Order: sequence, then structure tokens, then C-alpha cells
Amino acid sequence: MARTRGSEQEFFKMNTSFLARFLFGNGSSKSLFAILLLSLLLTHELSAQGPTVGYAYPAGGQKGTTFRVIIGGKQLLQAEEAIISGEGVSAKILRRFRNFAMNNYEVALPAKMLYQEEAEILYAPADEQAALRKEMLKKRQERLNKPDKTDEEKAYFTPEQLIEAFPYFDEMLNRNQPEDIQRVAWEYFLERPDRKPKETISQGLLLEVTIAPNASCGNRQLILRGPKFQTQPILFQIGDIPEIEELEPNDTPEIPVRWNNQKKKSLPIAWVQLPPAKLPVLFNGRIRPGDTDLFQFEAQKGQKLLIHSVGRFLNPFLADAVPGWFQPVLRLYGPNGNELAWACCWKNDPDPILIFEVPENGLYRIEIRDSLFRGRDDFVYRLAVGELPMINSIYPPSIQAGTPQDLQITGINLPASKINSPTLNPAPNWDGVPVVQIQEIDGKPLLRPATVTVEAETPQEAADSQNITLPSVFYGKLSHRGQNSDFYFSGKKGEKVTVDVTASALDSPLDSRLEIRNADGKVLAENDDRAGADGPNIGLRTHHSDPRILFTIPEDGTYCARISNTLYEENQDNIYRIRFSRPEPDFLAFAEGTDIRFANASVPLKVKIIRLGGFEGPVEIFSKSPEFIVSNGLIPKGKDQTYATLMVKGTGWPEELRNSDPKLGLTFWNLPLPLVVRSVNASSEESENENLPQIERPIWGTQKREQAFIYFHQIPIAPLTATFTGRRQNPFIYFGSQPAEINREGETELCFQIDYAKNPDKLQPWRWRYPSRWFTLAPECEGFEISSQHYFGNVCKFKIRVTDPEKAANVNALLFEHCWWRPKLENEELLKEQFDEPQPFDPPIGKLPTPTGVLPAVMIKLK
Repeated sequence: MARTRGSEQEFFKMNTSFLARFLFGNGSSKSLFAILLLSLLLTHELSAQGPTVGYAYPAGGQKGTTFRVIIGGKQLLQAEEAIISGEGVSAKILRRFRNFAMNNYEVALPAKMLYQEEAEILYAPADEQAALRKEMLKKRQERLNKPDKTDEEKAYFTPEQLIEAFPYFDEMLNRNQPEDIQRVAWEYFLERPDRKPKETISQGLLLEVTIAPNASCGNRQLILRGPKFQTQPILFQIGDIPEIEELEPNDTPEIPVRWNNQKKKSLPIAWVQLPPAKLPVLFNGRIRPGDTDLFQFEAQKGQKLLIHSVGRFLNPFLADAVPGWFQPVLRLYGPNGNELAWACCWKNDPDPILIFEVPENGLYRIEIRDSLFRGRDDFVYRLAVGELPMINSIYPPSIQAGTPQDLQITGINLPASKINSPTLNPAPNWDGVPVVQIQEIDGKPLLRPATVTVEAETPQEAADSQNITLPSVFYGKLSHRGQNSDFYFSGKKGEKVTVDVTASALDSPLDSRLEIRNADGKVLAENDDRAGADGPNIGLRTHHSDPRILFTIPEDGTYCARISNTLYEENQDNIYRIRFSRPEPDFLAFAEGTDIRFANASVPLKVKIIRLGGFEGPVEIFSKSPEFIVSNGLIPKGKDQTYATLMVKGTGWPEELRNSDPKLGLTFWNLPLPLVVRSVNASSEESENENLPQIERPIWGTQKREQAFIYFHQIPIAPLTATFTGRRQNPFIYFGSQPAEINREGETELCFQIDYAKNPDKLQPWRWRYPSRWFTLAPECEGFEISSQHYFGNVCKFKIRVTDPEKAANVNALLFEHCWWRPKLENEELLKEQFDEPQPFDPPIGKLPTPTGVLPAVMIKLK
């Protein structure tokens, strides 16, 4: 299948923080019932979705190596290629697995027979193995060639069949190493709890990944593509230190009791343990049900070790788990077996980090498990151990754009206590704060990048009390218990001031509180968290603890902005940045999905905006190319989203696809999409933004993730792109005035025509015919229904009725989705005929096929 590949973008990394929540009360029977009900609803919803990727294991690798990766997900058997973003990395699909688990006796028994054959040879004396293998291969061939097979012999798997059906049998049957035998035994035959994987990750692929020696370290995206699908990206990391994959069981340093019980042992097993690792090293593993992982390494007295884990960051939100992600816990044991240190998080990040100075030479063990003793196939982690660099804090945390500055840094294994400020361009930040990330130090990549803000003004160090003017930026520390910083500003009645604090977003442990007081000390405004349970939930952070206040001065005078620490903890790393300014209206725009798929000429486009700096005016989705036409792209004042349609003209369709054979299914992926969101002149409305210069922002594609059955998050990936599949189909166009006037009572007729304007020979006499599509209103059009639909030549006529006037009043456009459908007739030849009057037919019953296209949105008003 021929394809062209668009530019692949680096994963847009966001800061993380943790918010511990008990979502279902005190664990009562009602709470349990709620969880079960939500699980069933979620399973039903996920089963209706397309191909999805749940995890990659291992979730990264060392540059200069080639290794295998297991992909777990759903509906992945049609995947044709695996792509990892950026330069220097390639991946190819080796095998496809319909099931990861042996779910029935007919499969498990013949697989066990093959395992026993291989294991018995491997555990025999070395000088006998060659003869035993020759005899086993002879018997295996005789069994396959035997004409009258028993039922057991008929069920016998060949090695080739097992290799294609399940992971790890390839290594066992071809490498014949003890660790390969053990991996198969643990994965398929030995007792362990809840072996069956979740439905959403029950299928998968085996990839071979090659990373070039000169590939850059950091985060990449891994996606899969099939004939007409592209999965959402998952995170894949590239590092520069040696990596080791876990070998189960590794819960304890001793042989597991259940393996050493000769009475119950029905399989030939020899326990193999990974040798102690040499530092630095990165361990790859998964926490399965009932699992704890333990790794050994040699360390020398005086070494300052960074033990850095990522688990939640690799798979930030899980729909069917509480609290909604894998929550690792680390414990470090010394040579005598005593626990020396533990960690369950790092500052506001759920992924724990340990910083440890080795007290004596010896063998050390690091343990990792889930904090709630859960386990799943997608609880994937990467655990780095060694004298590795990490920046713990940067001071000052703010720099002026274009001005070099020395920054004080603290941390571990750093080459110096100061670095020069980076000259990189600020990255997008969904709090509206321009930031830049420091990815490496002294040529060595940082496992945890450090962040500073980039300011237009010159940042100043804060004192306990100071007078300020607007605009200005300050930075400081709240290192001591009960410490505050006061900032005094003056203003006139009606003036507005924005006070914006950044701390958690800079990886500071400070949970700050902001108050505005008058001259008498009365609190006039206060804020602790800039976003609550209702969001907006953008990026990976779930606890938006950095406060922000937009304050309107009630009377002429002087006012005090006070910043304090809500946790009252003493910490030299309680660093903050605070900015004072007049409101600077702005907005950020993002779409659901990372790309727009054009299988038809018209597609739906859902765009949301985040309003910043008091911006309240209308905005519109605007196409910078005449080849793309947006319908219903306006987001009015007071709203934050629109459900629009996007139509591409024939000349905008990739030229190579216009006359291609539809059977080839050619697809052009991830092409640039010339869309932006821009502000609209609001002079006709009462708006404080009417005299502002026009604001224009790109539309970011996002990945929608569900957390713990109830919360939804949008994770920004890259600017929105377009994908084109096959030949362009002629679209429908609406003919009628806009906005269309819809009767509050009775029915209103709307008409669409197939656009044959450039091919008039295809126009047919206008006569009635049976439909070839079935149209429904999009879910966003609550309060309306289609009461009838008919084809009249190349025209489709709808009759629309208001069913709920209150809900209908909130709808500003009608969006029609359609799927391929034909009515069931006794004489199907009638489907090709045309008639002088509408023909009766029964509407579809039950679940409709997935919509294949949309009509251009029709702006409406009720009358």
C-alpha cells in the first residue's frame, strides 16, 4: 500500500502533579454498585471505538540498540505499520496476536506439551541435550505425519503455530535459554492471580525497534496505521544508558515458595534470576496482578544515586482504574536486607524519585509496586538507577526573553552550581505562561527536564514587602513556616489587575494561596487553585494549585496582594514566580483528535478555546486557504466551543488521490491543515475587548483521555493536521438562507444537493427515489429531531421538528451525520428506480453503522 508520510512531531511534554481523591465516598455498597455500573458502561463504550493502543512494553530503549516491543491494545490485527516520531528510530511489525491469554483448554494443553518438551531437554545434562533434541524433533515430525491421530495429537500445536499465536514462544523455541523457558512458564502456565488481560488491551503486536546511535534522547510518539485508521499516539522514550528487561518472578530475592513445592510442581522448572546490574542501568518492567518487582545492583560507598521512575507519565490516564493511573512506590534495601529509603511521589508528581548516598559497598535491591497493590498489563514502568544528573530547583525561576543570565541550580550529580539561561523559544503552556525546558546539562540528557518562565519584563527578586508598578514580574521563596510576601499596588476605581502565580508548574513543591486586601486588611478576593473539578483539564496536571486572580479595583487607593503557603511546610525549594499586569486578553484553541480524517469531502470539527486575561469576545475558525471551507466556525461571546464542519474542495484534495483506483485505498497522512482561530470584531456587542488588535492562534490537536470513569482530559500533542483517504466523494451543499429560520411549532423543511456543479452531465431528472444514506442529527443538536427524510433526484429533503424548546434555544447550528444505509424491500430492484411521488419505507431499527460523513453545518434561529 503506497503512502506518503507527513512530518512527525515530538511529544509535547507537560508538567505533572498529583491530586489524591477518593471518588466514590466511603466504599459503601452504593459506591461499589456505582463502580460496577460505570465499568459496564465503559466497556460498552470502548467496544464501539476503533483501534486503540493501551501500552508499549518496554516503553523505550537505549540508542544504538535493536530490541522487541510488545504493543497491547484492541482491534490491532489490521495494523500495517508502526511509526515512532523523530529521526533515527524505525519500527517494523513482526507478528500480530489475536489474544494474549490462553483462554481455553484446547489451546493451553498443546502449548503446555511443547513447553514440556523444550524444558525437559534444557534441564537435562549438557552432554545429553543434542541427542534428546534430535529424538524430540523426530517424534514431533512423526506426530504431525501420522494419518490416524488421536484427539490429543490433533490438537497438538506446531512450534510455528505457537510462535505466531503468543508472545515469548519464539525466544523459547529458537534461543533455548533458561530465562526464555521461565518467561513462558510464568506468563502462561504457573499460578498467578487474574491472568486474563483487560478487554481493551487483550490483543497486540510484536515490534522490532531499531534506534540509531546518533538518535536524540527524549520523548517520542508511537502510532500504528492500518488501511484507514491511525491510532492515538503513546509515549516512547529514548535514553543513553544500558537497559534490562525484568525476568519474572522477581518479587523476592529468594526462590518463590510456590516454585519450590515439589508436591505441586507439575512442570519442569528451574528458577533463573537476573545477575546484579552494573550502574548506570534502566530497568523495564510491568506490575501485573499481585506483583511486586525487585532488582539487584552493585553500589560503592559514597556514590550519590538517582533512582528515577516513570509509570504514570508513560500512561497518564486510565479510564477503568481509580485513581486513574499506575501509582508506583519505591523501596530501597541495603546489603543486610534492611529498608533504607522509600518514596511514593516526587513533589507534586505521582512518579516517585529517590536520591540516595550509598553508605557502604555491597549489593542493593530496589523494589517497585503499585501503592494500592493493584496490577495490570498496562502498568508499565521504566526505572533508572545510577549517578545520573537531575536538577531539583532553579533560581531565579524566571528569565527575561533574549537576555543571558546565570541561574543557580540545586540537584544531584550536577557539573556546576550555575548554568547560563537557555536561549530556546518558549513552548506553549496551557496556563498561558510562556516557559522553556532545559533538556540536558553539560551534554548529558536529563531524565526530568527543568522549567523556567520567559518574561517580557525584567524579573525582580521579591522581599517580604514591596511597592510595585504594573506590569512587573517577581520571584522568590517561601522557605519558612508562616512566611508571606506582600506586594502593594495603587489604582483607580474600575481598573482591572491580573495577578498570576506560577509555582507547581515549575516543579516547585509550593502550594500557594493568593489574597487581595484593602488598606484595612480586609480580604476582597482570594484564590487557591486556578482550576477546580470542572476544569479545564488540559495536559497532564490534575491539581492546578497555582492561583490566579483578575481583580477589579472597587475604590481609588492602595491594595495588597499577599502570597502564602497553604501547606506551611519549610522547604528551600518553595520557589514561585508572580506577575502583575493589566488584563491581557488572549485565548488558546484545541481540537478533539490529533488529525482530521477526510474520507468524504465534509468532516466534523469540534474546537474548544480557553479564555485568558479576561478575554470574552467572539472568535471564529478561519481557513487560510480557499480550498477549505468552514461552516459554523463561530464561538460566540460567553461560549467556549463549537461543533463545526470542514469541507475541502476538489482542488484541495491531494492530486495523487484524485484519479486513483478506490480499491488501492491510498492514504496521505498528517498533511498541514491551514486553520487558525482568530478573534472577531465585537464592536456590535457590549465587550471590553472591542478595540483590541486581532488575536490569532493555531489549533492544537489533542488526545482525549478518561480518568477513573468520570474525568476527561485533553492532552496537547501537535498542531492539527489532515489525513486524506482515497478519491474525493462529491459533497452535499445546503441551498437556502442562513441562518435558517426554524419553526418552534410544526415542521421546517431544509434541502441539501449533491455538488455536481462541475460535472453537469451527471445531473438527473428530479424524481423521488429511495435513500442510499441515513441521516441523524449530531448529539450536540439536543432539542431537535428529523421527522422525515427523502431523496428527490440529487436533493435530500429533511423536515425538522423542535422537541424541547428549552434545549433547542442553546443550539446555534444543525449538524447532520450520515451513514450508508438502504431500506429493506421485497424487490430490491426498486432501489434503483425513480418515482413521481415519495415512497414509504421503514426507518432503520437498532444500532446504526458508524457515521461516514457530515453535511455542512446550517446556522439556525428559532421563530
